[in-house]
Amino acid sequence: MKSSLIRKVRNFKYIGSALYHLLMWKKSYDYARKFIKYDVKKIICLNPLVGIFLGLFNKSDKEITLAGFLFEPKNKLYYYLRKQLVNKTLQNVNNVIVYSSKEIDYYAKIFPSCQDKFKFVHYGLDYDNQRAYQGSLPAKYIFSGGGSNRDYETLVKAVEASNLSMPCVIATQPWRVPAHGSNVQVLSDVVVENFGDVLGKSEVLVLSLKDVELSAGHMVMLQAMSLGVPIIVNDIPSVRDYVDESLVIFYSSGDYQKN
Repeated sequence: MKSSLIRKVRNFKYIGSALYHLLMWKKSYDYARKFIKYDVKKIICLNPLVGIFLGLFNKSDKEITLAGFLFEPKNKLYYYLRKQLVNKTLQNVNNVIVYSSKEIDYYAKIFPSCQDKFKFVHYGLDYDNQRAYQGSLPAKYIFSGGGSNRDYETLVKAVEASNLSMPCVIATQPWRVPAHGSNVQVLSDVVVENFGDVLGKSEVLVLSLKDVELSAGHMVMLQAMSLGVPIIVNDIPSVRDYVDESLVIFYSSGDYQKN
């Protein structure tokens, strides 16, 4: 769904996030206007932004299931406006699928009139859309990546405080990563189609996530498991929905000195 323009502007410092969200909202609006016209009784939407608009446009009582719902705390004005919009949307949506069990109670407090619509389903995806990454990579490296609810500050501190024999490669927008030394490399040109290629060539995945009740990191973590890449991740509820100590190495959130 992300166009070349959207992928370009998301890397801009200071205004990248705002432009990215603006373009994604516009693209989602256009998709929803198109899909709502289809002569169908049921719609399962895997894109949360498109799903928000589908709910707004649903005037013919279509049965809509919105999957991958994510409502993150933002600045106060954006949070308030989006909350009003989502409240209207949920009135015309039958089911809202979340990927973390804790999110059911979390969203029930934010949207109490729609609390019975939230359902937890484990995330799943066939990782078969893989292209080779054309950029340069170290011979051996630690890997991290993604954008939603990431804690790159802790990861960078851990790398800087250690005596690693290999660099840490992070695939994300540069503005998400704090100032760092040469042992941390940020790749802004890794996209979903070649993400698996970079991940699969790494020695280990270090998934540093914010300690929140929202789902986070499961897409990258499951992809690493499918590729046989060892995983180090901080211990938060949304991760515990998918793995335990037999599958990953846990560390305490924010504690870079013991990582």
